Amino acid sequence: MQSTFNSRTSRTLLAAGLLLGVAAAQAATGFTVGQQDEAQIKVGMDAASVQQALGQPERVMRYGNEPGPTWEYRVQGSNATLFEVDFSADGKVASVDQRDINFNSN
Repeated sequence: MQSTFNSRTSRTLLAAGLLLGVAAAQAATGFTVGQQDEAQIKVGMDAASVQQALGQPERVMRYGNEPGPTWEYRVQGSNATLFEVDFSADGKVASVDQRDINFNSN
């Protein structure tokens, strides 16, 4: 038995596939955040609330002298600024900060 798709179904499937692809690519590389996004993050929030507000971090760092991880996000409109969310040992936001990264070794 041969199945045929009409053009409306084909367009719908194509659009759904593109949206899923964009979402997967965004999740793989982490989200960029703007000032409004940053303002939502408050000391004491749990990690699930931060991820719900900002999405997947670009990178999760574990520094030896820190009790919990640091989540890094790119700041919209800048390739050289990171928004960092530091967590305490109990998984709550301990601090937030923006950090400029210098790509030049000079």
